[in-house]
Amino acid sequence: MEIVGTKKDVGKDRWDLLFWDAVEEVVKVSTYGSKKYADRNCESGISYGRVFAGVLRHLVARFIHGERINKEDGNLLHLAQAAWGILLLLAYDLRGLDVKHDDLTPGHRIHETNPEGAKA
Repeated sequence: MEIVGTKKDVGKDRWDLLFWDAVEEVVKVSTYGSKKYADRNCESGISYGRVFAGVLRHLVARFIHGERINKEDGNLLHLAQAAWGILLLLAYDLRGLDVKHDDLTPGHRIHETNPEGAKA
C-alpha cells in the first residue's frame, strides 16, 4: 500500500523523539510519591534547595556509589528520581513559583523562620 497523504507538521514539536521508556520510569516515581504522600503534594511547594539536594543525592548514589536501584525507596531507579526532581524544578519555574520556593538563586531567597522565631 502506497502512502500518498500529506501532513503539514514542519516546525511542530517532535513528541515522537521522547525516550518513552525513560518517561515511564519517571511516571513510576510520581506514582510512588502519590502513594507515599498524596496526589500532587509537591505542588503545594517544596523549597528549591530541598529538591536540588534530593536530585544530587540520587546522582551521587548512581554515579559515585554505583547504585542503579534505590532499594530504600520502592526499588525505583535513582536516575528516574533525579529526573523527577529536575522536572519539579522546571514546573516551578514555568509556573512562576520560583518567587515562593527558590532558596538557591541569589536575589530570590525565601525567608524561613527557625523554631526560635528568628529569620534564618
